[in-house]
Amino acid sequence: MGDEAVFFEAYDAVLRQWPVEVRGVDVPSPHGSTRVQICGREDGPPVVLLPGGGATSAAWFATIGELAPAHRVYAVDLIGDIGRSVHDGVPLRGAGDLVAWLDALFDELGLDRAHLCGHSYGARIALNYALHAPRRLGRLVLLDPVNCFAA
Repeated sequence: MGDEAVFFEAYDAVLRQWPVEVRGVDVPSPHGSTRVQICGREDGPPVVLLPGGGATSAAWFATIGELAPAHRVYAVDLIGDIGRSVHDGVPLRGAGDLVAWLDALFDELGLDRAHLCGHSYGARIALNYALHAPRRLGRLVLLDPVNCFAA
């Protein structure tokens, strides 16, 4: 079995252990296809989770059990990083492109407004998105953000 197959086998094994039922969907954008794990209460307020760089949506394993009973959770594999998102569209050239990607993701998921939580590199993307589209966000949570507050 190749390295990629081993990686995706481990990825899927973690998702099978999530404490709630989860459904993976591939969401189109100009930058490619974004894998989003969706779970939780269908009528709950939406929460979008962005992992750190070099991590996937599966990184939210320990958090999902607390969020899902009250929220509709969208755990994202970052475009241009590891995971099941496929970056085969418009190149990502910086923060502006990542904001545009997140706008497209919110649009395709039908999210006019959502809470947004990011870890590390995901927190950096979340903060840039909050500055770009504050009207689309409820709460913003930044966990161990990188390169957000430096001059």
